[in-house]
Amino acid sequence: MKLPILLAAVARADDFASELLEDFARPGAGGHLGKSTYAMSHPFAFKGFMEQYFPTAEQLVRENSTKQCVEWAKLCIDDGSSSANVCKSKSAAQLHSVGAYERDSGSKSMEDIEADFTAAMGDLSAHDPYFETHAAFLTKDLDYYAGVFGNASVPTHHATFAEGGKSYDSLLLQVPGSLKAGAKSLLNLLLLGETTATLASRPGRNHEPRASQASRSSLASAHAKLDNAHHLYDADSKPVLTLVHVSWATSNLTRDVDFFENGLGGVKTDAGATGGMQTYNGAMTKGDAAEFRYVQSAKATRGPTTVAAWERYQTSLHKTCFKSAQNVGFDRLADNHIGHSENGKALDTFIHAQKASGLPYRIYGPPGKGSPPWFFYGYMPNGWGYQLTGQCTDKSLCPKSPFYDMCTQGVLPDCTAA
Repeated sequence: MKLPILLAAVARADDFASELLEDFARPGAGGHLGKSTYAMSHPFAFKGFMEQYFPTAEQLVRENSTKQCVEWAKLCIDDGSSSANVCKSKSAAQLHSVGAYERDSGSKSMEDIEADFTAAMGDLSAHDPYFETHAAFLTKDLDYYAGVFGNASVPTHHATFAEGGKSYDSLLLQVPGSLKAGAKSLLNLLLLGETTATLASRPGRNHEPRASQASRSSLASAHAKLDNAHHLYDADSKPVLTLVHVSWATSNLTRDVDFFENGLGGVKTDAGATGGMQTYNGAMTKGDAAEFRYVQSAKATRGPTTVAAWERYQTSLHKTCFKSAQNVGFDRLADNHIGHSENGKALDTFIHAQKASGLPYRIYGPPGKGSPPWFFYGYMPNGWGYQLTGQCTDKSLCPKSPFYDMCTQGVLPDCTAA
């Protein structure tokens, strides 16, 4: 590598190091599911929508940068736990959007992938299997969001369910984030709240038979957090939200549960089957408030890509671009992942399990002198990833690696580059 190129790469790595240390110090550092990240072609559409309608704070925002080859918006969601800056809270969740536009997205552009997902969502009037790919949050004032979205003509799917002796309403919406006209992002949000008289009288509530939309344990944890919150509304009078779970539609529930329990060491909290849908909820670490959720539906999608085909697309791209034995490669869809801090604990067990699975992974060492965390990216059988931060005690598992560089790693024409 020529000296100017090398120096530029080092400078980019230093920038990313300082930014990722900010990530590490924020939500998730307490050892729980703390963030969910999505590849997007238009992160600033995501940013604008989220800041307009939800209680957010900017954790890290980068406008389209030719120096870094990325545009991203990382937002903290106010859960009412802190009187200080939302992003200082150790329990508030984050939603990240990443526009790594030089990276390989496979035979389809990111915009076309987003258009396919949007076609499956349709006008949200009728349930589709892809509804189950979402991040779910509980609020004490779902009436507010129902009213705001109704007044602004923001499409939502309004449904009902019962859990733990309580009646709940839910609002599902697809968040903007695509450069393609008529398309939105891969991010769906599911807002949950106890049924009120206002919600019960609202037209358009959907009573189709479906499994409970969240586990009893995750709802109990979310209620406990909000019951003890410092505040229930932000400075702009938007109701705070706390993360309940991150969910994925699946074509093979048995496969995904096996990986979750044996690869990630997760523990089942709830499972059920209703109306042609099989659901599974689990906590990755004992004491986690927010859970993983997988849902397999017998119903066909209305979109052009089946859930199974989408899983094959992601996993095939990762298989092409990751050379895990050499610890090189990345791709654009690899940015679809959740984040879970191991709170300084060893990552070795997870790395061993990922290697045994034969699925792709990538490891990044501490980003600077004296910086403790290693960053481990593993990919599940459904193609979605998980990012763990912690220690790597067995150095044979964690070779030295160039740090994050979105101008060289996972980019066309060779996504296997280091």
